Amino acid sequence: MASNNADDDLLVDNDDDDRDSLLNCNDNNDDVLLDDHASYQKPRRRRRIRFEDALQHAGFGRFQCKLLLLCGWAVCGNAFQSLGALFVVRLATCEMLLLEYQQTWFSVIIYFGMMVGGLLCAGLADWRGRKTVLVISLAFGAVFGLSTSFAQTITQFLAFRFFTGVGVGASIPVIFSYFAEFQAQSRRGSMLAALAAFWTVGAILTSGLAWLMIPYSFGVEYYYFHYSSWRIFLSLSSIPSLTAALLFFLMPESPKYLTETGRDDEAYQILQNVFNDNHPDLLPSEFENFVNPLIWNIDHMDAVVDSTRFIRKGEGFTESFCNFWRVYVKMVQSWMQLLRPSLRKSTLVMLTVFILISFGYYGFLTWFREVFSRFKHSDGGGTVCQSLNSSQPWDPSKPCVPSDITLRNKFLINVVSIPGCIVTIALIDRIRRKLLLSIGLISSSAVFFFVWLVSTGSGALAFSGIMNGLIVISWITLNIFSVELYPTTLRCTAFGLLTAFSSAATVCGMAVFERLVFANCLAPVLTIVALFVLSGLLGCLLPNTHSVDLL
Repeated sequence: MASNNADDDLLVDNDDDDRDSLLNCNDNNDDVLLDDHASYQKPRRRRRIRFEDALQHAGFGRFQCKLLLLCGWAVCGNAFQSLGALFVVRLATCEMLLLEYQQTWFSVIIYFGMMVGGLLCAGLADWRGRKTVLVISLAFGAVFGLSTSFAQTITQFLAFRFFTGVGVGASIPVIFSYFAEFQAQSRRGSMLAALAAFWTVGAILTSGLAWLMIPYSFGVEYYYFHYSSWRIFLSLSSIPSLTAALLFFLMPESPKYLTETGRDDEAYQILQNVFNDNHPDLLPSEFENFVNPLIWNIDHMDAVVDSTRFIRKGEGFTESFCNFWRVYVKMVQSWMQLLRPSLRKSTLVMLTVFILISFGYYGFLTWFREVFSRFKHSDGGGTVCQSLNSSQPWDPSKPCVPSDITLRNKFLINVVSIPGCIVTIALIDRIRRKLLLSIGLISSSAVFFFVWLVSTGSGALAFSGIMNGLIVISWITLNIFSVELYPTTLRCTAFGLLTAFSSAATVCGMAVFERLVFANCLAPVLTIVALFVLSGLLGCLLPNTHSVDLL
């Protein structure tokens, strides 16, 4: 037998009769396979297997399309859960006789839940598995979303909405991470952009369903129990997340996650199934010829993680509490890993950009929605900004049900965002990610200066739609960065942390810009422009992830 050199990656073909003897070789000889004719057969050189090579050979086709539809449906479900309550605030106020501060909590409580879900729950997917955490978080959010529709008091409603937010915040990072880990580098950007665009699809479906249901009065009333049309709307909003959770039971675990946790054999079988699904006309042996199961020994991008080493088996409250404590000690350690030298710059830049964009964008939505409402009810002419000096705050005695025109306008604003999604999908793999991020943000800030020229209702509608269409380019690019910048063992933890800070900034932005309604246009406009420009410039500091393998 020829000697084995530890630095050599030579592989030699073996006959079928020798397969059993090869399987009995010790682990030190796994990288070299020799047959009985090695004394006269010249070894054949073969490159060392990388996960990206195996994933590329598994191909692109039917499996990725099914995965896109399923993960996209889950993203739509999160959009339904997050945005649905915003359409029924006034209806709930009239039915439950809410005070002003309760109306505010009604709108923002879900973001507090998303903070908790992103910070404390999403990271569990980095050591307990993508699929498990994804199914549980989607089902958790859907069950509490459905429960929200039955809440008869504001306390019940806020509690259910909070836990709905926990499910949403936990599932968003896992959906994107799980999906990305099935995508080869050549198509990863466009596929992730297509997945992120499903949030816009979900917003369109949510506003469309609200437009069809909310203006009409129907439902059930029995003594103190009310189940009116807006409650039915909320219950229907939980269906996408619930059905997605059930369908994910049929999907495999992420092969990238499995390889990084030392479960290479399971990852190999999943990639074999992906190959079979994408190439039904080819034999399974075609994949084995490229990725021989006998020498399936990939190069790991990061340290292998034993996902159960800190969980001890036992019964009773004490052991359960200790396991719970170990999990979150591990989570704190993962947060600290995000600040190690190789990741520190990217993490700090991403956190800053997420905070600035969330504060500015949701502040803009809050401010412009109220300004536009005042503009519609002002008696004087002029522009939107001029109406601030002549109009009065919204009159609580006005009808509780949003008008058909209002709901239609919200639907159209979301539809106008579709071109921004298409542009991002088309360009994300052709130009640098950070350049696209900066273009979207700086373009948005430039357009925002034109708010002073808006003088008609249709003009305000077009302005809001264009702003949404431009800013969605930046949101999609940021989601892609959140997946590609971090190694597999930290990906969901990092994305969850970004989600948590983004949710906190959203709440702050809504609170601050609600007060700026009473100020001159100059203050909010300059603030938003400064935030977007600064975010665009900071985005240029991010590393290039285009044409780079997933860590």
